[in-house]
Amino acid sequence: MKCLELIKVSKILKINGEEKIIFNNFSFDFEDGKIYVLKFKQNLLRKSLFKCLGLFDFFSDGRVRVCKEDINRKKSRYIRQKYMSFILRENYLVDTLTLKENILLPVLYANSVDTDNTLSLRDILMMVGFNSYQDRLVKNMNKTDLRKALVARAMIVNPKIVFVDGVLNCDRLMQNMLKKIAGLDKCIIIFTQNDSYDKYSDYIICFDNQKVIVNNTVNKTSLVNGEYYGL
Repeated sequence: MKCLELIKVSKILKINGEEKIIFNNFSFDFEDGKIYVLKFKQNLLRKSLFKCLGLFDFFSDGRVRVCKEDINRKKSRYIRQKYMSFILRENYLVDTLTLKENILLPVLYANSVDTDNTLSLRDILMMVGFNSYQDRLVKNMNKTDLRKALVARAMIVNPKIVFVDGVLNCDRLMQNMLKKIAGLDKCIIIFTQNDSYDKYSDYIICFDNQKVIVNNTVNKTSLVNGEYYGL
């Protein structure tokens, strides 16, 4: 099922005072249960597209639909809280809070949406492999447990779409957790500049010099600016 639709979107950025077309008239559907790797040569483009897909910013042209809802500036925050979550870097955790308090932060701040869809803390802790660390301060946790905490906090609101900062180490733990999330019919979108996540993805989308190349790693086909080619 489609959970995020890009319909003829374009993005123009101002770089050194000049407007630059990053990509133009691009359409693509993101589906439940799939892992997508979005790759960029420019960090500026990675940050820009992250903001657009996460509804913190908007495309220069085109339409975006999330779970069949058309997006506009007025409803973007509501839609983001209802359907999306983010696995970012370790420094986005609050050192002075416990593991339990960090995981529940999205629920506390989602006061403008219906939180009946949230998952139980017990189920989340079991999913990522925690035992009895609920009252442990984050600042006293090792990097492995910090990554578990990041995933747990993203999943507590039971999102449809999970955005991942590709700077995170793609070790076996992270691979297994992402596969487990995708197996729950969640769409995972990873923003990165390297190849470490490639072989665990269903699609690899490369943005380079106004050209968008989509590689379907399952069917071994490539889409370049809207047309498929065999690999």
